[in-house]
Amino acid sequence: MNTRHGLIMVVAFVLLATACFGSSFLPTDDELARQSEIQKARAMESIARLLLEKDSGQEYVRVDDMLFPVTALLDKSGFAANPWPEGKVYYEFDGNVSLDERRYWIEAAGLWANVANVFFVERAGEPNYIHVKDSLQGVDSSAVGMAGGEQQMTIFSWGAPFAIAHEIGHALGLWHEHQRSDRDDYVTILTDNIQPDLLFNFDIQATTNYGGYDFDSVMHYAKDACSKDRLHPLITIEPKPDYSQWLNLMGQLDHLSVLDAWGMAQRYGGLGTLRAPTVTARTGFAAGDVIVDWETVPGATGYRIHYEETDDGPPYTPAQDGTPASGSVLGNVTEATISGLTPGQWYRVTVTAVTKALESDYAAPAAVRSMPLPNLDDRYEPNNDSTEAYDISSHRLWWLDNVLGRGKQRDDDWYRITLSPDQLRVQIEWYFGGSAKIAIGFYSATGDLLGSASSTNGTEMIDVVVPNAGTYFVKVEGDNAGATYDFNWNAFPPPVTVEGEGEGEGEAETVGSLTVNIEPEDARNEGAQWRVDSGAWQNGGVTMSGLAVGPHLVEFKDILSEQSSGCSCSPKNVWTTPASQTVDITANQPAAITGTYVLSQKVLAASVAGNGFRGDLILVSFVVSVLLAARGRTISFRT
Repeated sequence: MNTRHGLIMVVAFVLLATACFGSSFLPTDDELARQSEIQKARAMESIARLLLEKDSGQEYVRVDDMLFPVTALLDKSGFAANPWPEGKVYYEFDGNVSLDERRYWIEAAGLWANVANVFFVERAGEPNYIHVKDSLQGVDSSAVGMAGGEQQMTIFSWGAPFAIAHEIGHALGLWHEHQRSDRDDYVTILTDNIQPDLLFNFDIQATTNYGGYDFDSVMHYAKDACSKDRLHPLITIEPKPDYSQWLNLMGQLDHLSVLDAWGMAQRYGGLGTLRAPTVTARTGFAAGDVIVDWETVPGATGYRIHYEETDDGPPYTPAQDGTPASGSVLGNVTEATISGLTPGQWYRVTVTAVTKALESDYAAPAAVRSMPLPNLDDRYEPNNDSTEAYDISSHRLWWLDNVLGRGKQRDDDWYRITLSPDQLRVQIEWYFGGSAKIAIGFYSATGDLLGSASSTNGTEMIDVVVPNAGTYFVKVEGDNAGATYDFNWNAFPPPVTVEGEGEGEGEAETVGSLTVNIEPEDARNEGAQWRVDSGAWQNGGVTMSGLAVGPHLVEFKDILSEQSSGCSCSPKNVWTTPASQTVDITANQPAAITGTYVLSQKVLAASVAGNGFRGDLILVSFVVSVLLAARGRTISFRT
């Protein structure tokens, strides 16, 4: 395999491109001739502007990731793209495309072949064909439709099958969805937020549309495509109010939508669709459970489950408040139990059928109420005694509110913590949310009370040293039905004592604390964290207490800012991670350090000259060495 697909590389500069994602066809020559004069005039405005800006001798002009022969635009009254006769698409690979990359491309081509009558055939002298090259400029691009003769396709995103499928979609004739002829009925283009030299990527075109506007298309731009603010991307495409639920969902690159497949089948023939299942749902048997059933869909290899508390209909935003999470793909099964939902809450549940390439439309949703709690208790039930204690051992430093929600009193509530030998000092921070007095205690497995606290509101802390590793319990006294509470726990190595001078009596424990701050705020917002001695990752500003005296290694997490998707000239923000630091802890003394992340940014501006890119680079940053994570991915093949 090409080593860039499996390694993290240090490079002197980064060439970056973003796939632009939607699903309407450029018209054929015949369809274009039948377009209205207004539609053709719109296309001519774009063509005139592009041709005015082209260099002398330039054979192609570029509209984001799409390439158009200059001669074809001069001869026609607008953009047009002819289909491949009989759906036969001939291709050849450049010598710089590795064997693995060739398999990736063939696999991506198969995604379209699975839904329409298109056939990808390795060239054996045919005059019209795609020449596939490994991009050296860091861009994905393709001619649109069958351009005639040799037409170029360059791929950089070899590890992303649907990014390759996006470019192959162009070669089959697809245009970007946000530029289709009726787009103004569905989205608003915020031109003031777009890079001025990239506005032509948002021109309306005289497209041939199959079906309604498709926010879910693999050919659709994302909400911040071509934003002129590169560090804090602005919204450039805003759905109309009736479609606002699509704002954060458009621009997906993980499946062919229903209309992607159906539209391709309309153009080339074929089935193109996967039938949606019929769904029923019923209340489960445990608190917070729902059981969902559906029938088998012919051709499906799995099913994706979707649910929400709201009743505003699709799309169903992926959520994490149940297991499996909304949006999860299940195997080839016909029943699933969703657990961990809010007890007693009404949900709308639906299912889509999926294959590797395709996803059906949503099934008609079923309304169902999750199993309520007995006597209105909290979601940790049953935990009324130590034998039914809810285990929070794996939730160190988690507030209950982030596990299953805050606790609620009706009876005694028990929680279990299993401690290792390096966790003999335990701290429990409590928050009480009502006016009733709540008492809490920390117990050994034999029932010995090791620490306690009580409060009517505000916070309390239990700080105890336990005798040995093992199982311990947190008990919330159940005298105040309806009162709420929240807590988290942390643990440290046992206190260290040193021999005193003279007679050798032990002195006070020799531990200290460490606070690590992270700058700037943008780095914190994008997930920057730190850890000490390879422990759990912590947020900036957190103080770790109970650290033994001596040296401790502080490391900082690598982060890579999200790239503004939807425009080939969009930049990538790259954070340079602070170096690890060794901090000496002094007994009973607080220590504090700061880790500062440095932001660098690169952007590629590519134009076309002759049959290849001129490849002008615009370096927007002074940083010349960054880490680039390779985008390799293993792909399985159909037999």
